Amino acid sequence: NGNLLIGIGPDPSGRIPTEQRAPLEGLGEWMAINGEAIYGSRPWTVPGTKTSEDTEVRFTAGDGMVYAMLIEAPGRQRFRLRDTDASDVTGVRLLGCDEALQWDRRGGSLEVTLPERLAVSAAHVLAIEGSLRSRS
Repeated sequence: NGNLLIGIGPDPSGRIPTEQRAPLEGLGEWMAINGEAIYGSRPWTVPGTKTSEDTEVRFTAGDGMVYAMLIEAPGRQRFRLRDTDASDVTGVRLLGCDEALQWDRRGGSLEVTLPERLAVSAAHVLAIEGSLRSRS
């Protein structure tokens, strides 16, 4: 569903400058938490959708899971994934969060309530168990 091009150039002594190192370290921290949505994954049925709050969502799939990456923090704690059929979803968790998520099927769509205190992240990832289907 996409590629990430990282332009890193060492200085004349071969060192990676601090201003280039910091984003790489941040990416490494994000991958340590959310890597299961990336490593060994494949594109899902559709590349993405939006939430009921217009937050962009991108999908991957792997090991019987669908991963929904919220590209920005949702405007509200509770939201629905548009254009999805969650009739056969059996569980939803937020990667990197030990707290159980509240979720439901409303009108067939997946509705999720995020924890009140959400860690700062470039993208939060929902791991969706069971069968999530696209309506588009």
